[in-house]
Amino acid sequence: MYRPRRSEHHYYNSSFIVVQVEIILYHLPAAILRKHSSIFESILSLPRCGVRAAEGLSDDHPIVLAGYKSAEFDCLLDYLFGRFVSSPYMFLLTAVIPQTTKSLSTGHEDSDNSENP
Repeated sequence: MYRPRRSEHHYYNSSFIVVQVEIILYHLPAAILRKHSSIFESILSLPRCGVRAAEGLSDDHPIVLAGYKSAEFDCLLDYLFGRFVSSPYMFLLTAVIPQTTKSLSTGHEDSDNSENP
């Protein structure tokens, strides 16, 4: 009898984090963000002590991403989670994803073909 094994790509732990972009809160699976973003991997790997102890654990203490628009972040999340991105934000994937993936290091950046998303 065989023992089932966990998927190398799609077996996520159950921890979630709260992220704030502009005035919008997002409750997101930490494992997926870690998988696709070296920025989130770094943030979530930092020791949790003092003021940072509660960061990202509740709506009262979100991880704040300053300098981003919530519509852009929604589009990026739709891309990361494989959802269809509808107009008017489709242009963001073609125009912003190369820059966004470089700045957020999502892991979707194609260094040999960076002009085509």
